Amino acid sequence: MAQLLAGDGGLIALMAIVTLLAATLQSAIGFGFALLVVPPYLLLLESVAAIQLVIIVSLAMSLLLLPALLRQVPWPVMRRLALGSLLGFPLGLYAYLQADLQVIKLVVGLVVTALAFRLLRQQRRPAGHPAAEAGERPGRDYGVGLLSGAMSTCLAMPGPAVMLHLAGSGVARHMLRAAILTLFVFSYGAALGLQVGFAGIARDTWVMAALLIPIAAVGTWIGHVASPHIAERAFRLTVLLVLLLTGLYMTVATLVAW
Repeated sequence: MAQLLAGDGGLIALMAIVTLLAATLQSAIGFGFALLVVPPYLLLLESVAAIQLVIIVSLAMSLLLLPALLRQVPWPVMRRLALGSLLGFPLGLYAYLQADLQVIKLVVGLVVTALAFRLLRQQRRPAGHPAAEAGERPGRDYGVGLLSGAMSTCLAMPGPAVMLHLAGSGVARHMLRAAILTLFVFSYGAALGLQVGFAGIARDTWVMAALLIPIAAVGTWIGHVASPHIAERAFRLTVLLVLLLTGLYMTVATLVAW
């Protein structure tokens, strides 16, 4: 990353564009930032420090959105997810410290691809398809929280497991968005503390985060303004396409380079 900060303006500009687009997406629908930035960050930086960078920027974004969302959070479900996450945090940190860059790239690619196909199946589900009510299976909330916590400290991705769980539980869209973004504050805050305490974060990573956070803030504002004017179906199909292409590219590129 030091070489990147030393003067490769093209790569910095590319990271800025990716950050802006991903922040706009997350602000508009409540998730997607880490899914879209982790693969290109890893490819551009060629370092697991990319995971730390995503954690810092995501935490800053979530803190910006938190005050407007607290009243919409389904707190009983949120508490179970948070307790499960506490058990997952150390597991993810251990995986982060043990795995090499190529393994992390492959895992990210597979996770993003699997999520894209899972969302595609949800989009094709017939109208009126029955879904479990939120809170109907509280034990599952703890399990999903554990997986989310592990993914937050290892991959900077606490959202996919929770988003799929709540979307399939009949949670209203505004409550789903509020729950995920509130959990982000908890998960990314814990992940950052664990990274600082056990892995250490280089000065260059903090500097890069300081450059990208204002860009992410602009994307957050754009997404908030644009969200009411975008057809939901068209927007979700675009998200699916981006996720699928990103995941497949990361998976194939990693396997070829191995």
